[in-house]
Amino acid sequence: MTTEAPLYIDPEMLPILERMRLRMANAPAFDSVPFDQMRARASSLFAVFNEDSPDVRSVRDLTIPGPGGDLPARLYDPTDGQEPAPLLLYMHGGGWVIGDLDLEDRAIRLLALASGARIISLDYRLAPEHPFPVPIDDVVAAFRWLVANAATFGGTADRIAVGGASAGANLAMAGALRIRDEGGQAPCLMVLLYGVFGVDQTTASYREFARPELFTPAMEAFFQIYAGDEEKRQNPLVAPLLADLSGLPPAFVNAAGLDTLRDDSRALAARLAEVGVPVEFKEYPGVLHGFTQYSRVSQVARDAIDDAGRALSAVIRPPRPASASVSLDVPASQKEPTA
Repeated sequence: MTTEAPLYIDPEMLPILERMRLRMANAPAFDSVPFDQMRARASSLFAVFNEDSPDVRSVRDLTIPGPGGDLPARLYDPTDGQEPAPLLLYMHGGGWVIGDLDLEDRAIRLLALASGARIISLDYRLAPEHPFPVPIDDVVAAFRWLVANAATFGGTADRIAVGGASAGANLAMAGALRIRDEGGQAPCLMVLLYGVFGVDQTTASYREFARPELFTPAMEAFFQIYAGDEEKRQNPLVAPLLADLSGLPPAFVNAAGLDTLRDDSRALAARLAEVGVPVEFKEYPGVLHGFTQYSRVSQVARDAIDDAGRALSAVIRPPRPASASVSLDVPASQKEPTA
């Protein structure tokens, strides 16, 4: 008889896990909850982690024209408005199914302060009402609108990044692929936080971390709701690891150490470097998927947001040489996960 190897869990993650266990003990099964209730439940779950948010000089809601009508968005401006600053179009996580402008409010405020960038958080349309490729259409339309209106937000068209967390990172990556293939001004950077980049659910991280006690993403259900059948899942815009990644903007990629999606981020960073795209990769041991949402109680979350902020702020400085560079900052204890 074999037993699973003990996992290192960051001490500040332990009370978060316990809180989730208590909350979910009597919750109905994921696939039995109506989508409006699922979204309300997620909003309630994360509300406490968005409390005590830091002040940002200016935060205001706006709308961006989209292919299906106006899209709600929120602008976070940490600057004094006197100098141009980079812009970041940010997409929240939530498996393409849940989430809104409030879901990652605290984390985005910290990212704005850490980077000095003006951040536009986009409330893209959600599945199942709007399945693949509708959310990507929203991202591309919003990016092109920001390019045309960059000066309105104190930026310039050549310094607009795209980014997001989890499914939001997937949409940022898919949007960058579409923009590369369709032409026009490209993003200056991709900020990709613990994203969904493939559809292979047999990776080492899937095998090791698909444990109920870790509350890992219900990826099979999310894939089914967003993309449906297997043929659509093989589309490179659903699974960017299946795409030709050459010619993409530089990237900052991170991963959570206790995440079924960890190996997606590892693989993406390696693939980008192989095709000559400058990439920085950071992995944070002992933390769960979605960990940047816990910045109120987690130092690792705050450190990770600071790291992403430094990568984003670098677009202010002159560009680095176009040669590929990759720093695979993987903790030695996690390079060979137990199957």
